[in-house]
Amino acid sequence: MALKAAQVKRENDDRNDSLNLERVQIIKHYHALKKKMATLRAQKEENLGTLVTNSLACMKTLRGYESLGERILKTAELCRKLETEKEKVLPFYTSDPDA
Repeated sequence: MALKAAQVKRENDDRNDSLNLERVQIIKHYHALKKKMATLRAQKEENLGTLVTNSLACMKTLRGYESLGERILKTAELCRKLETEKEKVLPFYTSDPDA
């Protein structure tokens, strides 16, 4: 009976050791994955910050282009009002009308 108990104890100890080893490996794997996830998250946050900064700069540039375009159109409208009749039809002649 004592021999049987010793054998069962040894089997249980071996099983406990293998389970503890597996638990340690799983914990190491978990920590490695968690570290990788944190690194990726930090990298994505940095990329997002860069994207937002570039987007704001792009919006500012486009607003500048928009205001420049509006000024050009307003100036063209004023110039059109001040053109003479000869200047208004001049673009439609293929040759110089004074010639």
